[in-house]
Amino acid sequence: MRPSTSASTSPVRWLFGIAALLFLLYAGNIALGMLAAKTGTPVWRLGDVGEFLLVLFCMAFFVAALMLDEGDTSATKGGA
Repeated sequence: MRPSTSASTSPVRWLFGIAALLFLLYAGNIALGMLAAKTGTPVWRLGDVGEFLLVLFCMAFFVAALMLDEGDTSATKGGA
C-alpha cells in the first residue's frame, strides 16, 4: 500500500481527471453522432479530426499520469 499523498494537489489525480473528462467528451460526441444518424436531424458535432485529437490528448494525459504514478511508486520503494 502506498503512503497517502495530498489528494487535492496530486498532479496524478489532475492528469487522470483531465483524461477522464476528454474521454467523456469523446463518448458524448459519439452518442450525438449516433442520435443524429437515428433521428435524421442535423446536430453539430466534431469531425474525424476532432475525434482523433480528443482521443490523442486523452491517451497522452492518461499515459503521463501512469508514468508519473509509477515514478512515485518506485521512488517510495527505493527503486530507480
